[in-house]
Amino acid sequence: MRNGSMGRLSRVLVVALVTLMAQACGNVGGTASNVSPTPTLSVPEIPQAEMIYYHVSGTSLPNIRYSLDTNRPNRQPYDAYVGWSVDWMFGGGGHCDPGSAVVNVTSMTVSFPRLVEEDGPVAKTLIRIWNRYADALAMHEAGHVQIVFDALPPMQEAMRAASDCDAAASIGRDWLHRIEEQQIAYDNTTDHGETQGAYFY
Repeated sequence: MRNGSMGRLSRVLVVALVTLMAQACGNVGGTASNVSPTPTLSVPEIPQAEMIYYHVSGTSLPNIRYSLDTNRPNRQPYDAYVGWSVDWMFGGGGHCDPGSAVVNVTSMTVSFPRLVEEDGPVAKTLIRIWNRYADALAMHEAGHVQIVFDALPPMQEAMRAASDCDAAASIGRDWLHRIEEQQIAYDNTTDHGETQGAYFY
């Protein structure tokens, strides 16, 4: 009887232990399935532009803000900056023909911050904040890029309608000033992107 009782008791203990282990595994699995994966740091690109990234780092909002302020290239006053250049050429062989004017973007670059984990892992919450900022900033800078490309067709058309190449070149220069004014107006309207969500604390 003693042996039989011990045998039954052992089996009960084993079953109870297995049950507890299964529940524990189930809880661990459930916990893991409820944990959201770590988001990837956003590295936006802008069509028709060459992205020139500069690195910023930090594991807190103030640290990242300080890194943004100190690592901007060429002491630029904003976190991102679009640099562009537009030029034109005339055909006609030995005789300059304004009707042959062709306008092109010769340079389009975007200086843009890229958050790197040089100072240690960045918390998920900070990554989400950064990603929202970087995506909004890219959208704002894309607007600057688009202003230039939108101006090319009417600019070329106006130059081709000129009486001679000197007049066409003068029209081209006027258009460059007009593009600059449109860029300024765009920044004023959007408060340099803040109304589009492009601000980082």
